[in-house]
Amino acid sequence: MKDIEQQGCFYPLASHHYFVLDEVDRLKPEVMLSLKQVMNLPNSVFILTTNNLSAIDKGVLSRCVRVDFNAAPAEAWLPKVKQILGDYGVTRTDKELLDAITLCKGDAREILYTTQRMVARV
Repeated sequence: MKDIEQQGCFYPLASHHYFVLDEVDRLKPEVMLSLKQVMNLPNSVFILTTNNLSAIDKGVLSRCVRVDFNAAPAEAWLPKVKQILGDYGVTRTDKELLDAITLCKGDAREILYTTQRMVARV
């Protein structure tokens, strides 16, 4: 957090400072408190990612605008999965594909892995 604070304070020529913190829920509690203070720096934008919102300090959350990234419905994945399979000469019915995609519960990595396994079975 010290490095972030120094960058936010010591580069006066920049109009804004952008900081991206991935998996912010994994920060230790004392670091989370420091983050809360650092987020008050002027002209600084913090982009925080997490899958565990309940693990984020309430003070940090109060300084954030929350943007949810909801999983796309299975129907939205269907054209992409069909294209990938088609590139390998693999065909499946829409029902088979929708059933397989639905089982992945919106997890993009799992959908692509499932598609890869369909290709490998041929």
